[in-house]
Amino acid sequence: MSFWTKLKEQRHSLTSTTLTAIVLRVSLVVGVTAGLTYWHLSHEIEKTSLTTLEKYVRERSLREREIFKLARDNQYALRKELIDVFRKIEKSSEDPVAEFNSLVRRDPDGALRSPHSKPGVKKELDIWVAKNANNDALFRRKVVAFSKILLRYAPAFHVRFTDTYIALSENANIVYWPEFPDWSAGTPANFDYSSYELYQIGKKQNNPERKTRWSGVYFDDAIHKWMVSASTPFDDSRGFLAGVIGHDVMIDDLITRTTNEGLPGTYNILISGNGRLIAHPQKMDQIVAAKGLLSVDNAQDSQLLDIFNEIKRNFRGNTAEKIINQSEYDRFLAVSYLPETDWYFVTVSPKSLIRQTANSAAIFIILVGVGSLLLDIALLYLIFRRKVAEPLEQFIRATESIAKGESEIALPVERKDEIGRLSRSFASMAKKIRETRKS
Repeated sequence: MSFWTKLKEQRHSLTSTTLTAIVLRVSLVVGVTAGLTYWHLSHEIEKTSLTTLEKYVRERSLREREIFKLARDNQYALRKELIDVFRKIEKSSEDPVAEFNSLVRRDPDGALRSPHSKPGVKKELDIWVAKNANNDALFRRKVVAFSKILLRYAPAFHVRFTDTYIALSENANIVYWPEFPDWSAGTPANFDYSSYELYQIGKKQNNPERKTRWSGVYFDDAIHKWMVSASTPFDDSRGFLAGVIGHDVMIDDLITRTTNEGLPGTYNILISGNGRLIAHPQKMDQIVAAKGLLSVDNAQDSQLLDIFNEIKRNFRGNTAEKIINQSEYDRFLAVSYLPETDWYFVTVSPKSLIRQTANSAAIFIILVGVGSLLLDIALLYLIFRRKVAEPLEQFIRATESIAKGESEIALPVERKDEIGRLSRSFASMAKKIRETRKS
């Protein structure tokens, strides 16, 4: 078998081997690229997802804080007016008995209450005074003056707040609550208002900064609503507690938004700084049964307890948003602090969401990569066939022609690349062979 015959037989093998080597190398490059891309995508998707979570809890907390900030601003404005008037009536000797008696009457149980509302007559204020209250001239001046101030401020506050009231240190309460004008009728004559949470958080030992503080969440059986109450203390000229200003805020909408609105695949929790559970999508029945007093300690949920412990460990006086990595539960906690109420808004996001997004992106990239690989193989085959296999075929035919003694050979001598140079050299060699034979 001649050399040229062997070359002809090995031509297809050479082409196949070369193509196989190229395909393997391209496949390796595509595979490594897909792996690196997947790792990079996972990292970037996780980074983007955590940024989105942080922004989400920040915006949610800012939205929910508006009502609490407004309550604080309202009560500070009202407190300033009360203190200014209080300084004047402390120095006065006037005793407005007639005006005081026009506001309240003594009931058979000994308590002083505003007259009951009448059909067709709008009752704006409701006043309750315990039967054992210190009903002296200063107290009567306070009730008359504070009632007038409350009537100036409370109607504007009522646009956003259920009610506004002033609880006095003498165990009395002045209330603006148009929807329940006879609130005082259901209050016992010997009720100790100073034991109420709203009054307690106004005492100096509990609130030395004299700032607005919030009660825990509770369910009001009278109106069947979830509520939380704001309390701002005000003092007399000697620095003793004279009373507290209060707002009741309906938070049914807040609870509904917390449990029903969220990012896909996540859920939200609202929890107080002392561990009281305010809103949780799977535990609202327990919260209702506990009258809003369900704590993480008695919720019988180890994961919930771990969430609270993680929050307390990571929020040491820091009011900014924070992302907590709970590796043992394969999830992230996005937490934002509501300083007005000492609450935490928590979004629980499983890490599987990030992996699913990364996997979807990786599958897309791999499919695109495989498609590109097939296209590259087809292009490589066409290019290799045109640029290498066909010229090689021409050389084989040329050698066969020379072996037969034929004078005409067809080679791509016009090409400017290495194949062209080889063709010209081959043609020159063939010419010399013909001349030698002729000679």
